[in-house]
Amino acid sequence: MAAARQDVEKSMNHKEELQSEVSTPWKSIYITSFCAFLQAVQFTIFLSSMWPYFRKLNPSVQETEFGFVTAWYSFGTMMSAIIFGYWSNQIKQVRLPLLICFLLMMLGNLIYAALQYVPQVLVGHVMMTSRLITGCGIANLALLRAYALSASTVEDRSQAFACIGSGMAAGGLIGPGLQLVLTLIGSEGINIAGYYQLNLYNAPALVALLLNLSGFFVIYLYFEENYDVMERDLEKMCHELPRPCYMALFICAATRFGQEFAQSTVETLGSPFTMLMFLFDKEAAVKANSTAQLAAGFVGIFLYLTFFFVEVTKRAPLRIFSIMGLNIFAALFVATYPWPFIPHKVQVAVNGKRNN
Repeated sequence: MAAARQDVEKSMNHKEELQSEVSTPWKSIYITSFCAFLQAVQFTIFLSSMWPYFRKLNPSVQETEFGFVTAWYSFGTMMSAIIFGYWSNQIKQVRLPLLICFLLMMLGNLIYAALQYVPQVLVGHVMMTSRLITGCGIANLALLRAYALSASTVEDRSQAFACIGSGMAAGGLIGPGLQLVLTLIGSEGINIAGYYQLNLYNAPALVALLLNLSGFFVIYLYFEENYDVMERDLEKMCHELPRPCYMALFICAATRFGQEFAQSTVETLGSPFTMLMFLFDKEAAVKANSTAQLAAGFVGIFLYLTFFFVEVTKRAPLRIFSIMGLNIFAALFVATYPWPFIPHKVQVAVNGKRNN
């Protein structure tokens, strides 16, 4: 009996030692950060060229229809994030949903790359379909964030989440930079084998397709889910978890909504606004907006790296930084609003000419 008791005690001590040695699986966290980088690149690489490309394929299209195109992308992201999140919880993994998301993005980008073969009257509908499917795939960002939070220790959680954010910020920097490089192809582009006209508008879809393909194989070959931290925390729990604070959840969701609403407004209206206000042609609008987004990407990656390495959350509460970010967005809209006391009016461009 004494020997058996000693064996049990040794086993329990060994288990406790293993639990104390559990740490954040940084390899898988870095892989999720890389995938977040790929998604940010394939999102931002389209922003400045989508509206000019829409106008090139259908010169009679209006801004309202373009708004529906971008809205369907966001709608697909919203709905699929819920569906894939629920599915991931049911099957207790994120790997398979991530692979499905990459396949959806590849399909959406493939359709976008083939828009030149679509009749003019159907361009809007096919582009909406393409962006809807791609938006459904981009929901894997929610899975990446969820994995980073559940797989990391409490001490490393803010850094793990900032690691995902750094990947997204880097993608937000590289994406516009790639679009700027792709403008060298020109609006007419290069004819490939007499069947495909490669230009600065459809080249982003092909680049995004390659990025999605690489992300698919990285997840398939190298990504290993590790929930040792979460399992250890569950074993330590000897009582029922407290009920969540729904007011805090609502405030977080509302804050995120405000951020995404402001950001989507700027990104959607950027190209139409510059073409309207500054008489830019399609190619000049792509260059101008890509340059602006590139500058914004530098600022974003600087802030994310600051959060990752400096650990500013230990110096000030997160709510302060959230309030500062929302105020910066508010200042942007206040500064660019056409106030009635401004003495001069901008002469807008209509159909490439000044409207006097």
